Amino acid sequence: MGKALKKPPLDPPKPGVRVNWTIHPKGTLLLRVEQGTAVLGKKRYELCTALNGAPLIKSEQTGKTFSLTWHALLDMAREAGVDLE
Repeated sequence: MGKALKKPPLDPPKPGVRVNWTIHPKGTLLLRVEQGTAVLGKKRYELCTALNGAPLIKSEQTGKTFSLTWHALLDMAREAGVDLE
């Protein structure tokens, strides 16, 4: 008999990485203020802010809404190099 292969361990999360976004299903009640729209090819998106000011993006094709915390957006900007000279 051959040796049983062990599954490799999952990589531990990177220090400081947070998951601060959510995809809300179609029909989820979210109180929001529309800020504008974006069109990418045949896809349209409603760009909004939640009543607390957090950014929201709603897909007109699927009805799903993506929400992101300001803290997560700040982390993304820093990781992208916004502080680099």
